[in-house]
Amino acid sequence: MNIRRKVVLMQFAIFLAVLIPLTLLVDQQVRELYMDHLVDELNEESQKLSHLPDDDRQHHLQSIIESLSEVSIRDYLLLDESGQVVISTLSAATTQDLLQWEMVQSVLLGATGNSTQAPSGQEELFYFTARPIHGTEGEIHGALLMFASMEPVNAALAKFRVMIATLATGALVLAGWLLYTMAGQMVAPMIKMKDVTRLLANRNYQARVAESGQDEVGQLAQSINELASRLQHHEEQQQEFLADVTHELRTPLSYIQGYSQVLEENWVQDEAERKKYLALIVRESQRLQRLVSELTDLTGAQGEGMKVVLVRTDFQKVVRETTAKMLPAAQEKGIELRIERGQQGQLFVIGDPDRLEQVLLNLLTNAIQYTPQGGRVLVKYEANEDDLQVRVQDTGIGIPARNLPHVFDRFYRVDKSRNRAKGGMGLGLSIVKGIVDRHGGQIWVGSEEGKGTTFFFTVPLASTLSRVE
Repeated sequence: MNIRRKVVLMQFAIFLAVLIPLTLLVDQQVRELYMDHLVDELNEESQKLSHLPDDDRQHHLQSIIESLSEVSIRDYLLLDESGQVVISTLSAATTQDLLQWEMVQSVLLGATGNSTQAPSGQEELFYFTARPIHGTEGEIHGALLMFASMEPVNAALAKFRVMIATLATGALVLAGWLLYTMAGQMVAPMIKMKDVTRLLANRNYQARVAESGQDEVGQLAQSINELASRLQHHEEQQQEFLADVTHELRTPLSYIQGYSQVLEENWVQDEAERKKYLALIVRESQRLQRLVSELTDLTGAQGEGMKVVLVRTDFQKVVRETTAKMLPAAQEKGIELRIERGQQGQLFVIGDPDRLEQVLLNLLTNAIQYTPQGGRVLVKYEANEDDLQVRVQDTGIGIPARNLPHVFDRFYRVDKSRNRAKGGMGLGLSIVKGIVDRHGGQIWVGSEEGKGTTFFFTVPLASTLSRVE
């Protein structure tokens, strides 16, 4: 059963659950209204008759009986004080049966009563009232029983029920049509969403859902569109990444293949030239090795494959050795490479010294690479309460604000042409984030175009070893 039918059936059930009790309640109220009117009529007439003057009672009783017999009061029984029948519009058998009722005997003693029942031998139901007839001084001269058939009440109720049934049927048909139409309008966006998600599953990331309103359905449509945009963006990044990998692999392989062929064919006889070619082959082989290492680290950083051995590490030693390795590159561009630290003494962290060096090398490489000649690169670190905060700051070209939220994303690069020109694929920052995450730290970035970029990251101090474990 599809969702549209489920919605219709659910709403239809709710409609019936409200309509049926309401119909029964209205039926009961109408019945009570008819009965109240009948009871009031009987009580009014019986009370009027039971207080007529003695010498005029029979004459007025007869005239009133004749006039009211055309309305709803159907039969009458008048008894004298001894219980003998004076006037009766009932059959002899019914009259004799009524005289045996305990209520009739009670009325002759001054009581009043009302009841609904069928006299013996009759199927028709009557409502009757019984009152004593009082004289001028309050003495009892007899009893008056007035009967009204329930047939008019039942006939009126039957007509009313037919009308209610007709209206209810029409209401149900109209409600069913409205509910089916409304359910279709409600379900149509969901059907579209289902179609779009199938397209997304088939890698058609351009598919979108029409957004309308801010209700739950509209919010769901927005979420699906956001997911589609992210999948499309991720797909584009993957395509660019594969193109970059192909490019980066092709260049060193071409060098290696070309120079190897030259050496193999003995096209170069000069020993110095041969050594030069061999050095180029070694350099391109190392470039390939670095590329494979980056890809391995990137995969490990995103999963559980990266090996990180957390030990008590002298962070000052890591910084000193890393900056020493990067100093020649900085000096070559005329960049000032400086180290600053807080007022604390020797600082020990919980980390993998090789991986921490890899983080610093990557951040310093980027800083030197994108800082113009004569600029400055600063490495500053100081201890907080629980961790060590490190910043790598440069006076380079900066990163556009729109790119800052994505610099650590997998496959993301700020400037594709710039990265290729510099000979990289933009894998480093993803790897750096993975390493910092494995240390239980955090990493973030701040930048302003034309003024420089600052990367921050934290590493737990040695005193927080238990937290890392």
